[in-house]
Amino acid sequence: MFRSTSLFVFVSSVILVVQAQTYQPTGPNAGNWKLLGCANDLYPNARALNAAYSESPNGQSTSISSCLAYCDSQGAYLTGIEYGYQCYCGPTLDNGSKIKVDASALSPSNNGGCSTPCKGDSSQNCGGPNALLVFQNTQHAAPSVKQLSGQTYKGCYGDSTNNRLLPYVYQGNSNPSMTPELCASGCTSRGYDLSGTEYRYQCFCGQSSSVNLGNALSAQSCESTCTGDSTSFCGGPGTLTVYQRQGSAPPPTSNKPKQSVTSGSKTYNYQGCFADGSSRSLTGATFSDPAMTAEKCVAFCAGQSGNGGRYAGLEYSTECYCGSSPKNKNTASNCNMACAGDDTETCGGGYALTLYKVA
Repeated sequence: MFRSTSLFVFVSSVILVVQAQTYQPTGPNAGNWKLLGCANDLYPNARALNAAYSESPNGQSTSISSCLAYCDSQGAYLTGIEYGYQCYCGPTLDNGSKIKVDASALSPSNNGGCSTPCKGDSSQNCGGPNALLVFQNTQHAAPSVKQLSGQTYKGCYGDSTNNRLLPYVYQGNSNPSMTPELCASGCTSRGYDLSGTEYRYQCFCGQSSSVNLGNALSAQSCESTCTGDSTSFCGGPGTLTVYQRQGSAPPPTSNKPKQSVTSGSKTYNYQGCFADGSSRSLTGATFSDPAMTAEKCVAFCAGQSGNGGRYAGLEYSTECYCGSSPKNKNTASNCNMACAGDDTETCGGGYALTLYKVA
């Protein structure tokens, strides 16, 4: 009996050691991260990490390695893994969440709720119900709101793809090197005193005299780090980190639709602003260009065969659509976005087409 009991204790001890090792970073990104411990989450009232979220299809391949790789790709400072398959990223633990069990004390018998195996690798631990296994990125400092010379930080504000808070898109709506400084400088150079970064790599501009920012959101709604500076915030999904230029700026260039555009022997006349949607109104050829203009779109549609280029529609500053006839005949009022390649021209809006028809 004694020998059997000793063997059981010995086997149990070995299992505990093996399980304790599974809390540590794994995979090709492991060297970028260190384990902080197990923290509480606050679902369904709030979340501790709010910048980005991912899970593999049905959560079946989630592991420590896959979550660290995902948050690394988001430029995140913290990674949190929960309930065996959920990956959360963010700059800090929000809403009162705290590390309950430090990494140095974490073990299967003292886990703070981080007791669920990863669905993609049962030898690894992936947090637990409302419990986050938290890792910190060691490759950069904690992100913060950047203080810009000559600019005043206004706060975090909600945005909509259908009706942009700041109507001018700078640099084609996507820049892998985006920073608050780059966005503010670009907007100022075009005569706008408001600049806003969104979703890590987007930049929008506006004029304070014609933009009603409304009520600011909580700072944690703008916790996505910039693609060009992982120590700075650049808004979030549907949220803008907004700055305003101090003092006066050159007056912005106003945009308006060109009344007619000629390409070769074809002349296209402006028809107005028309509604679009996820089921596209113009169903022919399409393309996008970070330097879009009405001339580029008309030239593209004019080159389509048959009636496929009878209509040309510009949308969202960078997009061009062609077709024989628009499916949606409803007019819209939000064609207020300047063309990315010429801010004197109008290139539609969120789900709104600046529409032209061949004469």
